[in-house]
Amino acid sequence: MKRIFLSLAALLCTVLLVAQVTTSPNPIPVGYTGEVIITFDPAGGNGGMVGATKCYAHTGLITSASSSDSDWKNVVGSGWRKSDSPQLTATDDGKWQLTMTSIFDFYNVPETTNIKKLAFVFHDGPGQDFCRWRYTH
Repeated sequence: MKRIFLSLAALLCTVLLVAQVTTSPNPIPVGYTGEVIITFDPAGGNGGMVGATKCYAHTGLITSASSSDSDWKNVVGSGWRKSDSPQLTATDDGKWQLTMTSIFDFYNVPETTNIKKLAFVFHDGPGQDFCRWRYTH
């Protein structure tokens, strides 16, 4: 039952996010090996993360080996809402940031990997009840 709930919650959280998540550089060039900063604005969409004291990213890649946008590869950490999910840093303007020195290093993939999208579900930590935001870029 919990798995069904999480699947439905994730589906409901697929609200179109345009200004809520940005990348620097934007767009990220194909094969780019430099620093990438992901910025998440919790005030957008349904505002589900407004006021959160922590923000984590369940994240993976959509690659040429993915069968669909829901077929994540190279997921970082041991799974959904686990304590080893990457934690974002709060900014002075109420947003959250995740800095990757290199996408390839962060996701532990060779630089020859054909990355099509970065996939994220943002949440407020292990043990919480529902997903907050889902985003693919």
